[in-house]
Amino acid sequence: MGIEITSGGVSKTYRYYPYDAFYVDANGSVNTSGQGRQVREAWFDGVKYYPETGDSGFIRLAASARYAVGSDQVPYIDPTEIYYPTVIEAVSSYTLPVGDRTSTKCHGDNNRSVAVELLLPACAKIGSGAFDRCLTLQKLTADICEDMGATAFYECTALREIHLPALKSLSHNANGLIADRQFYGCTQLTTVDIPLCESVGASSFYQCTSLTEVDFPHCVELNQASHALCSALTTVNLPSCKSVGQACFWYCTALVDVSLPSCEIVGNEEAASQTVVGAFENCTALREIDLPACVQVCGSSFASTSLAEISLPVCERIDGAAFEYTALVDVSLPECLSVGAAAFYHCESLESVSLPKCTQMRGGGYHGVFEACTSLTDVNMPELTEVADDAFKGCPALTSISLPKCQTVGSYAFVARNLTRAYLPECTEIKDYAFYFCTNGLRITVKTGCTFGTNALPSTVSIEYV
Repeated sequence: MGIEITSGGVSKTYRYYPYDAFYVDANGSVNTSGQGRQVREAWFDGVKYYPETGDSGFIRLAASARYAVGSDQVPYIDPTEIYYPTVIEAVSSYTLPVGDRTSTKCHGDNNRSVAVELLLPACAKIGSGAFDRCLTLQKLTADICEDMGATAFYECTALREIHLPALKSLSHNANGLIADRQFYGCTQLTTVDIPLCESVGASSFYQCTSLTEVDFPHCVELNQASHALCSALTTVNLPSCKSVGQACFWYCTALVDVSLPSCEIVGNEEAASQTVVGAFENCTALREIDLPACVQVCGSSFASTSLAEISLPVCERIDGAAFEYTALVDVSLPECLSVGAAAFYHCESLESVSLPKCTQMRGGGYHGVFEACTSLTDVNMPELTEVADDAFKGCPALTSISLPKCQTVGSYAFVARNLTRAYLPECTEIKDYAFYFCTNGLRITVKTGCTFGTNALPSTVSIEYV
């Protein structure tokens, strides 16, 4: 569709970008300076408008309206009168402005009718909020777009396809400012074609409930909650990704296949406790994960999943609640040096743990590292120097423990009623109630001079000093 604009006796036809905050002036440039003034001659859909020669030629078109020649102000047009074609095509090179939805007038208030397909072959930038809540927009193609602002297509609930072959970042705009939530709440989105994308912003695809696959071959980072609540998501393929942020796949309840061969950190490094929302928390269909390059799993990353198998061959640090409420049976972390509070809390199927290099067990959380691991029988931690508070609280299947380098045992560390043997030859301090509930004939070996806190041992204990 074309607009014929006549100025100074010269007639030109232009494509029109038909949202009422955008205007095409007599030179064919897109202008965004507020409401239209002094309407110029234009031909559109059989209706001709007459601008005055020498003025700027701002155009605001309606399906049914005619403005008097020489009028100083464009009368207010009700949103139902604004003409919105099925396909919007921009053929001139221009930059969409950065602005909020009140300036773009392209949102869902008053149930406005907007384009079904948006073609922007020469558009270099799509500004913040540019298409916020365009409720009937179904397809986006912007061949050379390299810059997208925050909330650009926020809650475009009919949007199904996006094709952005030149876009490299969904986390920052061209000025380095944070950009996020570009496709937040696009509940019908199924096709995402952004092959050069290197970074996905916070909540960029939050609650895109029809999206089934995440595939960004060049992406190196996913920021917080990038794909949270994508309930239909089954597959994640990110071969170059180095980091997956906090809550990135939170409550992606259909997710079963995750490929992150280059990922070095899962979650936010500064968020080490179990009080954060984890990267894959509540991915209830996820049963296995292989992270061959991962060195740190941050707080709650895989909490409340169905994980039964993990492979973390080079991981050095497991943070708070990282695997709580999972279905793990055997855990082997050959390079792990540190494990956080509640890291394996309530893993009721967990039977054996091998952390041969782990020296630090961090406490201070709501629960102990292995608390409520009711099936745990075998613990291999030969380098551990301190057992944190509540570490093995509620582990009734644990009958023996050998920690040859342990020097301190925290309060309530072994609330394990069937524990009968504890070998701690370097231990010099056992804190309050550490073994008090081990009442089934406990025999303990500690270093000569070891001190004991209040009710640290049961009355029936047998102590051996070395």
